[in-house]
Amino acid sequence: MQKLTTITIGLALAVYGSVSVAGIKNEPADFRGVAWGSPIENYQKELVSLSQTGDYAYYRRPSDSMSWGGADIQKITYRFYKGRFSGSTVQLFGPSNQKAITEKLFELYGEPEKPNKRVVQYFWTGDQAKIVLTCEVTHYCVIDMASLELLALEEKEQPAPASKKADD
Repeated sequence: MQKLTTITIGLALAVYGSVSVAGIKNEPADFRGVAWGSPIENYQKELVSLSQTGDYAYYRRPSDSMSWGGADIQKITYRFYKGRFSGSTVQLFGPSNQKAITEKLFELYGEPEKPNKRVVQYFWTGDQAKIVLTCEVTHYCVIDMASLELLALEEKEQPAPASKKADD
């Protein structure tokens, strides 16, 4: 599941810059009280470390409610880039949870961009935040919420992944 999440986040982040999206209503300045760009020191006492790789650190908050908009959440991860809050990932599973969270996100953020009719993936973009909901046919869904400023910084500072060359 961790590998799938990493792949999903990577794919979602890869399309962040390539999708033209209408505005977002009620744009979030934070995720559950953790403001975009805020230093990890502000939340150190309430977060538990999950992993750290290079400039990225991932945390969970034991006090988080594991429901949102009528959906039961499996996991919430907070991502910090160079010690600043850059985004969160929410994972959930099941048809009723997918329906509930999709309705909640539409209610909160308005009509999204849906670049591919065959893939259940929605994009909301504002001036400071980006939200992506991706669901698989198994009804496993991931919501990525991120700071546009820090996404741009990450993209600028991190080397692009080496492209895989096909064997001929």
